[in-house]
Amino acid sequence: QRATHFLHPCLCPDVCHSASLKLCLATAMKIVTLFALSAAVKFRVHPTADDEWCTGNQFPLDVDASYHAAGLAKGEDLFNKEDLSQFQVKLAQVREWAAASPWHLRVTVNSSLSSEVKFGFPGTGGFLMISVPPNAKGELVVTDRVGAAQEPTFQYREGPARLDGDVVFTKFCLRPK
Repeated sequence: QRATHFLHPCLCPDVCHSASLKLCLATAMKIVTLFALSAAVKFRVHPTADDEWCTGNQFPLDVDASYHAAGLAKGEDLFNKEDLSQFQVKLAQVREWAAASPWHLRVTVNSSLSSEVKFGFPGTGGFLMISVPPNAKGELVVTDRVGAAQEPTFQYREGPARLDGDVVFTKFCLRPK
């Protein structure tokens, strides 16, 4: 009766009969169940990239991790040695990762640099190259063909000899076109 008294004024202020009160309680339970289900739907299983655009994401590392470019020199890899090894082994197992195959790259960046810099994959002059504008904060997208599929690395490619600030990369999406 205590719960009934609590529900009565909040959810069903005009309910006086027990049949109506049962209906009110049943409705309240449905609302609670729907709320619980809607909250559960918002949580996603790793890996994600926030939407259906990235269905088929082949990025072989944690897509939601933060990868820092602070202090990199031109030609250096964004990923540390352990991550780079895992990146190369797993991407080599993706059949679609082959020379001349079209791919999409989307990534979120946060740059503290005062000049534009470029990152991308080496091979045939570089491919899937992204230009990071000064002080960029947001999403960058590029579509290109794989230039060289062997031992892929994602490198700092163009800009000052050594980065004097940081570019933080997260939410990687790398998928075949």
